[in-house]
Amino acid sequence: MNRTLTLRLMNTPGRAEIARQAVIALAVRAGMPPLAADRAGSNVGSVVAACDGADLSILAEIGPSGADLTLIGGDAGWRREAVVALDAYGARTDADAVALRLARTPLRPV
Repeated sequence: MNRTLTLRLMNTPGRAEIARQAVIALAVRAGMPPLAADRAGSNVGSVVAACDGADLSILAEIGPSGADLTLIGGDAGWRREAVVALDAYGARTDADAVALRLARTPLRPV
């Protein structure tokens, strides 16, 4: 079964909300609890909203241990800011993309 999603976000006023909702759904599918999934969606939505003038795409690959997301597009300055804003998800940048991972935080005994 193909577990890859590509979402193209045109430069429109609603694209940040579309990105937010899509990432929430992907995060829940990746096993994150609802509040953490909402936080991840809000963080990615904010990053998408900060990208002025360029079309973006979200490429997501869903696996058994989480979802790998790649935000494709934007300029180098936006990608650097995105990596800082999405640091909690292991964000990194290369060429024309920002990659991050959504995964359930393992429980630890206390």
